[in-house]
Amino acid sequence: METISIVVPVYNAEKYLDECIQSIVNQTYPALELLLINDGSTDSSSTICENYETNPCVRVINKENGGVQSARMMGLNLATGKYLTFVDADDVLEKDTYRLVIEAFEKYDPDLVFFNYSSDFGNVHLRNDAPEHINDERVLTNMYDNFMAGAYMGGVLWDKVWKRDKLEGIEFRTDMQICEDAVYVWDSLKNIKKAVCLPYMFYHYRYFQKSMSKGSSPAKYIKALLAWDYLKEKATEIGSESLPSICCNKVVWNLKAADCIAISGDKEYDWSVLRKNILEEKAYYDRLSSYHRLSVFFLERSWLLYKAWVYIEGWLKSLFIRLHR
Repeated sequence: METISIVVPVYNAEKYLDECIQSIVNQTYPALELLLINDGSTDSSSTICENYETNPCVRVINKENGGVQSARMMGLNLATGKYLTFVDADDVLEKDTYRLVIEAFEKYDPDLVFFNYSSDFGNVHLRNDAPEHINDERVLTNMYDNFMAGAYMGGVLWDKVWKRDKLEGIEFRTDMQICEDAVYVWDSLKNIKKAVCLPYMFYHYRYFQKSMSKGSSPAKYIKALLAWDYLKEKATEIGSESLPSICCNKVVWNLKAADCIAISGDKEYDWSVLRKNILEEKAYYDRLSSYHRLSVFFLERSWLLYKAWVYIEGWLKSLFIRLHR
């Protein structure tokens, strides 16, 4: 029975960490190696991790705070399993996730298996009716076209399980604080000849916890734009069918950066540069959501108009969050 190494970067995640760990150690597939990388937490996260050290599948590694990329790389370097995946410390998985992933590896011998996920608003309700057999799975051989098109594997790490040797030599970008995972996934695809997409919603991404913990730093979002420029360049070079979705994401992240500048009032950043970046992708506007098209409409016309829209939208979002807690 082959081992799956699961890397969980931990930083001040005390509210949901125990629930996350429980969803991993209680998996129906027993051959797991759980690496909890405590990245200099200042809350009770380190104590929660230590409570699991008696479990033979758990390894706790304490390090000075260096950011999520450094924690992931440390876990990757320490992992010993044939397969490897990443999990965020505030998310949870269905109990049959890795058993069915391993069935897919044994059936098709792919280099990568990925699956669906839900973005959960508040509490997560795990199912007790996970499927007993794999049905309607898709076998993929054109990775770059399915990155953000076709089967749409996307640019997140936690819905994917790789053969660990396929990640050798792939480094996390340290010049990005957000979206570095999308670049990492893209770069890893050069080693992936075959992938399998499973149709099941195995992973529960705790949306509000993530969105609130990121804060609203303009510098952080400005750096994220490096990722989408990089991905656009690479997709253009090979004529990937993922290009339209990458360009749409570039628009969305420019809007996120503009939101941060509007809220913070930071005069260091020129909003007109973001506007220019958005206008460059005008050919893909029809692929944007109605909400994002409305944001673009305001930004194209006036910075003051856009700022007013950001504050109204922020109030509506706060109200939505309060109503769903």
